[in-house]
Amino acid sequence: MAKEKDKIIPLNEKSELELRRIIEKYKLKETDEEAIKKIHAYKIFNENIVIQITRNLMTEKISNHEFLDALHKELKTSKEVTKSLATDIVNDLIPLLKTYTEEELKSYRSTPEPEKELAIKPVPVAPPTPAPKLPYSKKIEIPDVEDNAANMQKAEGNRLRQGSGEPQQKARTVIPQTPDASKRSEPDPYKEQLE
Repeated sequence: MAKEKDKIIPLNEKSELELRRIIEKYKLKETDEEAIKKIHAYKIFNENIVIQITRNLMTEKISNHEFLDALHKELKTSKEVTKSLATDIVNDLIPLLKTYTEEELKSYRSTPEPEKELAIKPVPVAPPTPAPKLPYSKKIEIPDVEDNAANMQKAEGNRLRQGSGEPQQKARTVIPQTPDASKRSEPDPYKEQLE
């Protein structure tokens, strides 16, 4: 928004699109290299130059002749390109712009805008389905160690009552040491030494 002699000329969506169309039509958009050079030299971009000169014309700070001269001088375009650029600005861009005073703008901002109904309606989402149970997934039913120990004792007591009365011993497999392993004279390099 620019403020010129208590007049404000904001750009709206339609005017921004038209401005971009004009900038692209006359190839006024800077390349990345040109933009970097302008930034380092503290120069204004061509799009902002067009906006500022157009606002000066609308607020009657400059005449039509000064408008043409300013476009030619600032944008460094030929006379023919400047003339057709000015024609496009006056015929296409300026009708889309509105001039407001500060009071009008304040009253416009203070009036509440009616709620617009959303064009996109929310899609109902189905409740998530539980994941299928996999055979290798564990389900921990008892998170407390104390409770788990008590449950294990109960289970062993139940097993003793149901069985012969003696707890069954688990079979242990003992792997005999080979004679070569016991005769080693040097320590195993992979074995962790205890201190």
